[in-house]
Amino acid sequence: MIPLFVDLRAKHVVIFGGGEVAGRKAAYFSGEADVTVFSRSFSKKIAALPVNRVTIDLADVSDKELQEMVKGADICIAALPDSAQNNRIGRICRRRKILFNNANGEPGDLIIRREEPCGQPVHQGTP
Repeated sequence: MIPLFVDLRAKHVVIFGGGEVAGRKAAYFSGEADVTVFSRSFSKKIAALPVNRVTIDLADVSDKELQEMVKGADICIAALPDSAQNNRIGRICRRRKILFNNANGEPGDLIIRREEPCGQPVHQGTP
């Protein structure tokens, strides 16, 4: 893997999940890309962001419906508490050649560094 800087203007980021982790990732991308968040509920952080919110219970969504949700996405992030659901989304993204980040489950092909609000990376473990 190599670190990259990517111009995300005119790119579409799809996020599954409405909690703290999804909110952090939505905030990370919202100023640069078109962001759509799918979840049955949304944290206050997500509600305050300039993102598209789609209220849906993902437990009841078929693979075909998921494929439609990620259609046109350049990046997809699964931030649901259910790792099996996240892994299912990841498999669909891999088949569609969409860069994928999994917050909970099998690793995707995209790593997003966690940053503190001041923009400093969070370092874990020894330097």
